[in-house]
Amino acid sequence: MRGAKPKNNNSGDGDDGGGDGGGGVPHLLAALDQEAGAVVAQQRVADKTSQIPALRDLLAP
Repeated sequence: MRGAKPKNNNSGDGDDGGGDGGGGVPHLLAALDQEAGAVVAQQRVADKTSQIPALRDLLAP
C-alpha cells in the first residue's frame, strides 16, 4: 500500500486504560544507572509538576 500510514491506536489523550484505574497513564520519574542499564529508583509524579523537586526527593538518602 503505497503511502499508507501505520495504524496508531494512541489518540494522544493519555487515556489508554492503563495506570491506576483513573483512565490515564501514570507519570513516572526514574533514575537510571546508565552503566548498568538499570532503573535504580522510580516514583509517580503529578501530571502537572516540575520534576526537579521530585528528583531531589527521589535521590534523597
